[in-house]
Amino acid sequence: MIRHICKIIWNERKANGWILVEFIVVFCILWFCCDYLSYIVRSNSEPVGFDIDHTYQIQMSRKTQYEPQEGEETDHNALIQTFVNRVKQYPGVENIAFSNAAAPYLGSLSRSSMQYLPDSIWIGARIRYVTSEFFDVFKMKLESGRIFNWEDKAESWNVIVSGNRNGCFEYTDEDKKKMELPLSKMKAFYNDYEKREYPIIGVVNPTKEGSYSYYDPGIYYPLSQVDLNDEIVIRVSPHADKDFAERFTKEMREQLDLGPYFLSSVISLQKRKEMILNYSGITGNLNSIYAISSFLVINIFLGLIGTFWYRVQSRRSEIGTRISMGASKKNVKRMLFGETLILLFIASFVAVNICLNIAQTDFLEAIGLPESQRDYIGAGIEQDFINYFVTYLFLAVVSLFAVWYPARQAVSVPPAEALREE
Repeated sequence: MIRHICKIIWNERKANGWILVEFIVVFCILWFCCDYLSYIVRSNSEPVGFDIDHTYQIQMSRKTQYEPQEGEETDHNALIQTFVNRVKQYPGVENIAFSNAAAPYLGSLSRSSMQYLPDSIWIGARIRYVTSEFFDVFKMKLESGRIFNWEDKAESWNVIVSGNRNGCFEYTDEDKKKMELPLSKMKAFYNDYEKREYPIIGVVNPTKEGSYSYYDPGIYYPLSQVDLNDEIVIRVSPHADKDFAERFTKEMREQLDLGPYFLSSVISLQKRKEMILNYSGITGNLNSIYAISSFLVINIFLGLIGTFWYRVQSRRSEIGTRISMGASKKNVKRMLFGETLILLFIASFVAVNICLNIAQTDFLEAIGLPESQRDYIGAGIEQDFINYFVTYLFLAVVSLFAVWYPARQAVSVPPAEALREE
């Protein structure tokens, strides 16, 4: 059967050539759509490493003109303690943390290079300054060691680290190759500028900047000098989350009027996330990608139906002849289905080679099309197999449907009428 179908394909090679070209073009388009959408789905399904549900940012601002009143508390540490106590006493507040360039979706970022001892390897990492409550507020998991405390802040320079998706820090060796250093082997960093060693006392889970980012290795320093200008984040209990920002702002405005500071705003980190995604254009880009992909799929579907409708209709006389010679309608339809799948199979091999070669270049970026960031999701060659099977399966289903109806119509034509057309 397959041998016979291959002979038919060869005999009809001029007409089948155009179908092969169409299959190759469509296969390439769907391959890259599948590749990018796989990256979006997998990246969005991965944990970001922190939990921002029921978390809020409290923003305090300085008064433009401020003169201390008689008997007013002006001691900085006492002011901070009063602020913390009053916030913690508010119904529903579970914990409060201060940070600098650390809290997610607040737009601040700090990076630096540190020297790993004893190998003298320079490692790039995101730098975060936090109080110990930070890990509890964002429900980060301690994988080993311990969290620093106030004694650490006063008496030592202990730090906590987090790695990439493989639990490693990344560096470049002498041959300019990217290498990884497991966190389990690391004991301390050395700051060449400060001439100071930073012992590593704990490891927390890897984190992303956002859903569509990569796991960025980081170093957490204890925030020894807390200020009301820092990032102030709180976690509230789920039952107190409804309209929390409005209630807290209204009820705590007077209580948090402390010295030169006043309560400026309270905003949920979920809203901050939406603002960041909209500002960066990620939300709009995703909507555009989904719309374009849907448009392409619909047009590909209609195009294949039209192509195979015309192809089958042009062969009605051949189909009628086969039926008049004793072939069953079922066998004729099976032959047409077989031709379609073999043509698609041949086209898929050509298309895969084209796609793999394009992926090695900057062609998509040059023409302004989005590319999947495979490094972000740790995808390797297995993604190519996923792209192939998903694309082939989709095109096979669409093509068989496109052939089925016109084939059904063609085999229903009486053989005598089909032979008259011949």
